[in-house]
Amino acid sequence: MLNAGDVLEGKYRIIRLLGQGGWGHVYLAENLKVGNRWAVKEIETAQEFRVNFLAEPEILKKLNHSSLPRIIDIFRSGNFLYIIEDYFEGIGLKEVIGTREMCTEDNAIHWAKQLCEILIYLHGLEPNPIIYRDMKPGNIIIDRENQVRLIDFGIAREFKRGGSSDTTFIGTRGYAAPEQFSVDGQSDERTDIYGLGATLYHVVTGANPGQPPFEMVPVRQLNPVISEGLEHFISRCVQADPGKRYQGAAEALEALNALETLESIEPGGRSGSTLKTIIGTVAGSLLRRDRDSFRKERDSLRKERPSVWREGINPGRGLIGTVVIAVGGASRGTGCTHTAIAAAAFLAGKGFKTALLELNENPVYYTIQEEYPEAGLLEGSFRHSGVDFYSQGPAGSNDMLIKVIRAGYHYLVLDLGVVCRTGAKGIFEKTPRYDEMVRADLTILAAGAAVWQLKDLAPYLREPAAGSWRFAFRTPEMYLFHKINKEIPHTCLPIPFAPAPFKLTPETEGFYTKMLEPVLPPLENKKKWSVFSK
Repeated sequence: MLNAGDVLEGKYRIIRLLGQGGWGHVYLAENLKVGNRWAVKEIETAQEFRVNFLAEPEILKKLNHSSLPRIIDIFRSGNFLYIIEDYFEGIGLKEVIGTREMCTEDNAIHWAKQLCEILIYLHGLEPNPIIYRDMKPGNIIIDRENQVRLIDFGIAREFKRGGSSDTTFIGTRGYAAPEQFSVDGQSDERTDIYGLGATLYHVVTGANPGQPPFEMVPVRQLNPVISEGLEHFISRCVQADPGKRYQGAAEALEALNALETLESIEPGGRSGSTLKTIIGTVAGSLLRRDRDSFRKERDSLRKERPSVWREGINPGRGLIGTVVIAVGGASRGTGCTHTAIAAAAFLAGKGFKTALLELNENPVYYTIQEEYPEAGLLEGSFRHSGVDFYSQGPAGSNDMLIKVIRAGYHYLVLDLGVVCRTGAKGIFEKTPRYDEMVRADLTILAAGAAVWQLKDLAPYLREPAAGSWRFAFRTPEMYLFHKINKEIPHTCLPIPFAPAPFKLTPETEGFYTKMLEPVLPPLENKKKWSVFSK
């Protein structure tokens, strides 16, 4: 162990001990020539550790982030390895928690957002992401500007997808995710999400998850002033099953941003209970919507269609003609195309003759066609997973739409994309594709559930035709969805996480069964759905 005044390599004078662990010590040192200060990590190489500490300098060499330490020098002296790194002046989060003075919800969210940004950087490194694996208060510094610094990469590792399980069981009890101690466990980005949640838990409750009783209860049981939203965020982070956590730091950051925005606009701050400040008047207009006007508009538009369009088209009453399902988007990035493809795949998987017509000009369809060039029923189509894909003809033409309807499919799913837009003068304008939303037998509007996306949804809710629509919310945060659902007197469902639209999970099966219920056979005939494909 070094003492104050000792000099290393003739240029680093030890000032004081900063901390210590089972692997060694960390000192504050001054460069005698320049006068600046550095952190010196001392590791006794004669001891055997489960971690290769030579890997830490290799990782630090690859980092270039203001909140992460740079490696300045590395050398051996006797039985010790010395790593010279940036010294971040501030107070350790462990000490902050001990005093409790700064452990407010605002600060907790502020720190968590910065940690998410750091993790986004680490997990986004190429060719291999860096998994930190040791998120805990003892490795976090809060500087004078209330900015977060993350230190100690002693057990971090490069992550190679498809690799074997971790080679060693390591981590700090209480903060380490279960997979870090599993025989076949593989740490990945979600491992750091667990550590983030455990750290926040300690911040807002003062209860160390690494001490008896070694469990994390809902945070409001220990600190009732914490909001339901932050409690939910932490609970999702620390799920034992990685699949139930936020799937990455970007998703977690989005949830924190939405939570922070929601709390800032609600009446009374965090004690507010509704979103009426944003959509309250819109919800009121929905309750007063003119259903007769909607029916007249719908019937007028349907008259323009071929004779296959009849009242009561529903396979539950006998499959008559082609059932058209229109999927539109309230704004870009809400999952309209993904929802349309998955809905078509769901129907094809049940044995129905299904087509999907894209009126969205989305390049993703060209990618699918290149990979699956098998021809569909009509010329100009391709088939994948039992779904025949079609593209629109010349701009303004509906020839392909009519051809597909007359081809004899049981279901036709329309990918309409964003069907309304705000014009140059701020006027809400309908695109020609909007008419298909009204003509369809079932209309689904994909929307975002983040607070800032509700302004895009509001104009649609004012439309008389919206009385029969179903709303699918692309949301990472069920807490926000439930709040929105209370304000919209309508059928609203959260789109489950499903990265591959052609591979339906039990969750997505349930979602599309419920979403498409009005145009599906009765539930008691579920086992006989395949007869309709004959």
